[in-house]
Amino acid sequence: MRGVEPTRAPLWAALAFVVLLVAGATVVPNPPGVGASGSAVVAFYRDHHDGIALQAWLTMAASVPAAALVALVMARMSTPARYAFLLAAAITVSLLAVGLLLRLGLARHPATLDPATARSLADVEAYWAPLLTFPILTQAAAVIFAVRAGDFPRWLAWVSAVLLVEQLVESATVFGNHGFLAPGGTMNSLVGPALYGVWLIALGVAASRPGRREAAGTV
Repeated sequence: MRGVEPTRAPLWAALAFVVLLVAGATVVPNPPGVGASGSAVVAFYRDHHDGIALQAWLTMAASVPAAALVALVMARMSTPARYAFLLAAAITVSLLAVGLLLRLGLARHPATLDPATARSLADVEAYWAPLLTFPILTQAAAVIFAVRAGDFPRWLAWVSAVLLVEQLVESATVFGNHGFLAPGGTMNSLVGPALYGVWLIALGVAASRPGRREAAGTV
C-alpha cells in the first residue's frame, strides 16, 4: 500500500464535525425524558419547533466534514478494518438522521399534536442514542486494529480503548427507565457525546501525523 503524506486535513475535518455537532446540540435543550408526560413533550415541541429545524440543519451539515474525515482516515488504514470503520460510520450518520427526522416530524405541527402520539414517537426517538453505541464502539475497535498495524500512533489505541469501554457501558441505557441511565438521559446526551467528540479530535490529530509504518519507511 502506498503511503499517504501527512496533512492537517483530517484534524480540520474532525474539528468542523465536532463544532457543528456541538452547535446543533446547543440550539435547543434536551427534550423531556422518557418518564415525562405526553403533555410535557407537546409543550417542548411547541416551544422549540423553530430551533429544532436549525438543530437538524446544523447536525446534518456535520455529515459533510464527517465524510471527509472518514475518507481521510480510511486512506491511512492498511487492513480490512477500514471497511468496518466505514460501515460503522455510515450507520452512525444514518441513526442521527432517523432521530432528527422524528424530532422534525414532532415539531412540524405542535399545535395539533396529540399527547399520547407525541409520547410514543418521543420514546422511539430516545432510543437512537443507545443504538448508536455499537457503531461507535465498532469505529473505536477498527481504529485499534489500525494502530496495531502501524497505521496510527500508539497513543490513539489508548484513547480508542477508553471510548470503546464507555460505549459498551453506555449500551446498557437501552434497558434504562429513568435518570442517568435512561434512554436519552445524561449518559446518552452528555457523557457519551463528549467522549466521542474528544476521540474524533484525537483521531484527526493522529491521522494528521505519520504512523509507525510511515515513520519507519515501511509503507
